[in-house]
Amino acid sequence: MYARFLLQSVVTLQISNTEGELYALSVRSPHFKWIQDLSSFDTRFTVTPANNGLLYVTLPDRALLLALDVYTGSILWQGSTGPLSSEDYAPAVDSNGNVNFMHIT
Repeated sequence: MYARFLLQSVVTLQISNTEGELYALSVRSPHFKWIQDLSSFDTRFTVTPANNGLLYVTLPDRALLLALDVYTGSILWQGSTGPLSSEDYAPAVDSNGNVNFMHIT
């Protein structure tokens, strides 16, 4: 189980399971804000929130980067990352929306 807080107008919690599903919960409501099934891409991924209204999902086995809308969970775009050797790579996103990959340990 994976969880990460993302500060918006209210705090949202993103949780993933081992089946490739990503959930968004508001701390103010007991209901899911959205559910995104990413299992058609892969079940292993890393989620990185950014301050530009996007949630970045890295799929290292598929060498893909997905950008999801933090409010709806919709996939806005996807792009190739080139080969990544492991899940230990995550995107760092600057205030202009530029995406760079860094190794996290």
